Amino acid sequence: MDKPITDCITMHFLELPKLKFSDVKKAKRLEAWGAYFSGISDEKELEVLCMNEPLLKEVNIL
Repeated sequence: MDKPITDCITMHFLELPKLKFSDVKKAKRLEAWGAYFSGISDEKELEVLCMNEPLLKEVNIL
């Protein structure tokens, strides 16, 4: 049954365990947020992510 419920909302899913990044200094916005929420980054990497992404700095609870 493929009947749409509404056309007012769009949902996107990100599979955080599948997220791969090689260098946190070069992480783009979505990669930075994914790395932050996935828990795969250590404290030093989180600091770098927060320095490069201003909104992450505001929500960071370190």
